[in-house]
Amino acid sequence: MSPVGKRRKVQCWRGVPIVPSVPIETTQVRGFFETHGASRFEDVGASIDQRVINRAGFYRAGMDGTREFLVLPEAFRRDVCAGFDLKVATQCLLAQGWIVTGGDGRPTQKPRLPGIGTTRVYVFTNKWADAE
Repeated sequence: MSPVGKRRKVQCWRGVPIVPSVPIETTQVRGFFETHGASRFEDVGASIDQRVINRAGFYRAGMDGTREFLVLPEAFRRDVCAGFDLKVATQCLLAQGWIVTGGDGRPTQKPRLPGIGTTRVYVFTNKWADAE
């Protein structure tokens, strides 16, 4: 990774505005959701088995009726934040309001998921779609 990329990550983590105004972590995350949409996510409330190839997680209706993506930890590390320091990227996404924290203050939540049970996931709001 270039020194410029490292400097941008630290600036985002500290909340300092950078140029371009959208941090590179959020650009990559937005690109992941735009590219894969629902194709890599299974519906939590589906009454029939869904075949999701290379599943990254699940989706559900959020409190405000919008779609929330529940990203499994390994997919978060391997696909969503590929090439970035995980702690810095997580802090940046939290600061942007893209991830909803759990009741315990962690950046993950522990919902019950079909076929998996209770496990930690990163819950993304639809704010990624509003970012430019």
